[in-house]
Amino acid sequence: MGGSAVADDWEVTTNEKQTLVLLGRTGNGKSATGNSILGSKEFKSKCSSNGVTSTCELKSTRLDKGLIIDVIDTPGLFDFTGEPDVLGKEIVKCMELAMDGIHAVLLVLSVRTRFSREELAAIQSFQEFFGQKIRILHW
Repeated sequence: MGGSAVADDWEVTTNEKQTLVLLGRTGNGKSATGNSILGSKEFKSKCSSNGVTSTCELKSTRLDKGLIIDVIDTPGLFDFTGEPDVLGKEIVKCMELAMDGIHAVLLVLSVRTRFSREELAAIQSFQEFFGQKIRILHW
């Protein structure tokens, strides 16, 4: 994913609508995390190493104070190392779903597996793709 085509035009939003994108390996619990954020079972979720989510999907909720939260669940984007076309299509779909911008990208990790080199490489690629406007927060 060379170049910075997205980095030049991409904006972080701060309005009444916030968009969160969930990233992580298949089976790490992205859909379950999305359901927790939304407060209801909107995404299909079950404990499986094969993955339940096959394509990027957006679900929304409205908080008490009127803020709309859009959550974009993604398939295991880190798992497409051998299929760059599939990865590219899913990234494009994710960007189309987040037309108003992205407020946060949440990396969902499993406590059952170690942080892998592939996950680190995917995070670095994601930072390169979006440029300096994206920051990694550690806690």
